[in-house]
Amino acid sequence: MLIAELDDNGDVAWLWQADPGKRPKPVQDRAACLRDVDRFMTYGAEKTAIMNWLRRQAT
Repeated sequence: MLIAELDDNGDVAWLWQADPGKRPKPVQDRAACLRDVDRFMTYGAEKTAIMNWLRRQAT
Protein backbone atom coordinates (compact mmCIF):
# COMPACT_ATOMS: atom_id res chain seq x y z
CA MET A 1 0.00 0.00 0.00
CA LEU A 2 1.24 3.50 -0.83
CA ILE A 3 0.17 6.34 1.44
CA ALA A 4 0.55 9.90 0.20
CA GLU A 5 1.33 12.57 2.76
CA LEU A 6 0.06 15.92 1.48
CA ASP A 7 1.38 19.43 1.98
CA ASP A 8 -0.73 22.48 2.83
CA ASN A 9 -1.63 22.90 -0.86
CA GLY A 10 -2.91 19.33 -1.17
CA ASP A 11 0.08 18.18 -3.23
CA VAL A 12 2.01 15.00 -2.48
CA ALA A 13 4.85 15.95 -0.14
CA TRP A 14 6.05 12.47 0.77
CA LEU A 15 5.18 8.87 0.06
CA TRP A 16 5.06 6.00 2.52
CA GLN A 17 4.93 2.27 1.82
CA ALA A 18 3.04 -0.01 4.19
CA ASP A 19 3.46 -3.76 3.80
CA PRO A 20 0.89 -6.04 5.44
CA GLY A 21 1.52 -6.35 9.18
CA LYS A 22 4.34 -3.77 9.16
CA ARG A 23 4.59 -0.08 10.00
CA PRO A 24 4.68 2.37 7.09
CA LYS A 25 8.14 3.49 6.01
CA PRO A 26 9.28 6.14 3.53
CA VAL A 27 9.58 4.90 -0.04
CA GLN A 28 13.28 4.35 -0.70
CA ASP A 29 13.58 3.01 -4.25
CA ARG A 30 11.35 5.46 -6.06
CA ALA A 31 12.17 4.19 -9.56
CA ALA A 32 11.22 0.61 -8.62
CA CYS A 33 8.07 1.85 -6.91
CA LEU A 34 7.10 3.75 -10.06
CA ARG A 35 7.60 0.61 -12.17
CA ASP A 36 5.39 -1.40 -9.80
CA VAL A 37 2.84 1.28 -8.89
CA ASP A 38 -0.05 -0.71 -10.36
CA ARG A 39 0.56 -3.47 -7.78
CA PHE A 40 -0.13 -1.10 -4.89
CA MET A 41 -3.33 0.15 -3.34
CA THR A 42 -3.05 3.93 -2.95
CA TYR A 43 -4.38 6.26 -0.27
CA GLY A 44 -4.26 9.99 0.33
CA ALA A 45 -4.01 11.08 -3.30
CA GLU A 46 -5.00 10.01 -6.79
CA LYS A 47 -2.70 7.44 -8.38
CA THR A 48 -1.78 10.00 -11.07
CA ALA A 49 -0.53 12.46 -8.44
CA ILE A 50 1.48 9.70 -6.76
CA MET A 51 3.00 8.64 -10.09
CA ASN A 52 3.92 12.26 -10.88
CA TRP A 53 5.62 12.63 -7.49
CA LEU A 54 7.54 9.39 -8.05
CA ARG A 55 8.67 10.57 -11.51
CA ARG A 56 9.94 13.86 -10.10
CA GLN A 57 11.74 12.14 -7.22
CA ALA A 58 13.23 9.30 -9.28
CA THR A 59 15.25 11.61 -11.53
